Amino acid sequence: RPDATCLIAERSGLRDPSASGPLGWQQTDISFGDRGKLVSDLGGAYNDIWQIPLEAGPSPRARLAGLKKLTAGQADEDRPSLSRDGKRLIYSDNRAGATTLVVRDLTTGKEHTVQPRRLDYRTPTGTLRLQTKDQGGKKSVTARVALRQDKGKFYAPPGALYRMLRGAGHFYCDKTEELVLPAGAYRLRATRGPEYKPAFHDITIQPGKTLELTVELERWTHAAKDGWYSGENHIHANYGYGQWYNTPETMFAQCAGEDLSVCNLVVANSDTDGIFDRPFFRGGPDPLSTPETILYWNQEFRSTLWGHMTLVNLRQVVEPVMTGFHATTNPWDIPTNSDMADRAHWQKGHVNYTHAVQDPVKPFDNPYAAKGLPIDVALGKIDSLDLNNAYAGTVPVWYRLLNCGFRLPPSAGTDCFLNRIFSQLPGGDRVYVHVPGGLTYAAWIDNLKKGRSFVSNGPMLEFTLDGKGLGESVKLAGPRKLRVKASARSLYKLAKVELIYNGKIAVTLPLAKYDRSATLDEEIDVKHSGWLALRASGPGHEDSVVPAVYAHTAPIYLDIAGSSGLSRDDALFFLKWIDELSPMVRLRDRIPDAALREHVENQLDAARRVYAKVAKEGS
Repeated sequence: RPDATCLIAERSGLRDPSASGPLGWQQTDISFGDRGKLVSDLGGAYNDIWQIPLEAGPSPRARLAGLKKLTAGQADEDRPSLSRDGKRLIYSDNRAGATTLVVRDLTTGKEHTVQPRRLDYRTPTGTLRLQTKDQGGKKSVTARVALRQDKGKFYAPPGALYRMLRGAGHFYCDKTEELVLPAGAYRLRATRGPEYKPAFHDITIQPGKTLELTVELERWTHAAKDGWYSGENHIHANYGYGQWYNTPETMFAQCAGEDLSVCNLVVANSDTDGIFDRPFFRGGPDPLSTPETILYWNQEFRSTLWGHMTLVNLRQVVEPVMTGFHATTNPWDIPTNSDMADRAHWQKGHVNYTHAVQDPVKPFDNPYAAKGLPIDVALGKIDSLDLNNAYAGTVPVWYRLLNCGFRLPPSAGTDCFLNRIFSQLPGGDRVYVHVPGGLTYAAWIDNLKKGRSFVSNGPMLEFTLDGKGLGESVKLAGPRKLRVKASARSLYKLAKVELIYNGKIAVTLPLAKYDRSATLDEEIDVKHSGWLALRASGPGHEDSVVPAVYAHTAPIYLDIAGSSGLSRDDALFFLKWIDELSPMVRLRDRIPDAALREHVENQLDAARRVYAKVAKEGS
């Protein structure tokens, strides 16, 4: 109907008036009378629907006076559409989890959700009643389930937050689930994190009948029995704009379904001032937590210059939540990441760099690269470093930092976006932390900080040196032989298992039959101070959720009298890094006054002095 025009905007928000469209709104012509409806985040984290009276005039500034906000849910209201008579508005809403349709009476303001009564598959149907249990059938558990009709589509219960990963659709069965399905043959695959074998069932749904199916999940390993508890530091429940909306309840189901012990979910911005999931922050474990699955809402600090850090074990959100985002309320490159680390440490928080380096040769090429990493490590501000997510790029740089004498434990964070259909799994990559006295959040954080950890997306590693464990030190009066005990085990095939000494391969462990394990128990010569660690890698498997498997332990450190073990070349690498970063800071020109510019330069100079000292003492 070409009788009037209104502006519709989605996912761009009110930003710079010079941006495309009025006040940064992208515009599309539609028509339905003399009133416009639009969607905007307008400084918030979620999309809301607004009304613009077009009679206020063509000027965007004039229309501001007549703006009226119609929705204010803690999720996204999107895709507004008016009835032909202009009296009813229908829009999508995901505040209750999966996306639904809401109808609003514009005369009275009343609204109701459209509730489907049934799914009509246009073919005969039957019912599947599903239970998921731990091995032996003694305990009901939450599990990840993929259900696919023979040569057909994947199915999930109505309203489930289903997702796709590597071409497979899945949902989480919280102990029991009932589905009405088209009659036919299906294959069901269920699993529960990397410590369980996948369970397969071929089933047939018959018209008008109910199939009762109990799926028992079998472990191939049980790390917690030996005091190793898995966790990760970088889970986004809701981030940017996705199809779903997650609550603590849905997050608990997904994390429990992956057998993840410590789940650090992060409050964060995306590209605007809006902060996602801040209402869930509690300054302690979420009340839904259990002894086996601990949820803790923490924070990702995102800087467009210095890099991203996950701040965990927080009592309060560390402000500001982001820096360097143009056209927001904090476009400045200050506070620095070192400053933010101090603010986290004031409240006994743990500071962790995430997705640090994509290309170790060109660490500045990626906009999300951790450009401030060598500065903050040199100044003693960083407690751990995520190896996964950017594993191939980060590990070589981590080796260089270790070779400069920094004792930096490895950690993990998937950076998954669980409000989206296409997403990694929570704990798809995870860090195992040794907590001898039993799992508590405080003890897990404490032992992560001490380096009692290994990172893995499947393989399980063990490594001791002269009886010392991960994160510990061996002190020697001089070079000699030390006993190494190491092992790697994996559900899927391994290609290499290697003992690393100061960044170089010291021993390649022979793989056992079927290439799923390797062991080492022998003495090796140690001549220089430094560190040793164990790593494993493999090609992955069609039944695995990852394209390749890997694992890496934290180092065990060597302190040999008369040997520094420091690397001059690695120190020079970081000096060059800082020298390239310094003019970048000046050219961005996002530090607002001379005193703050001096503060930043002082941090860069202090880091330079650290690496210059390492270069002088190293070899």
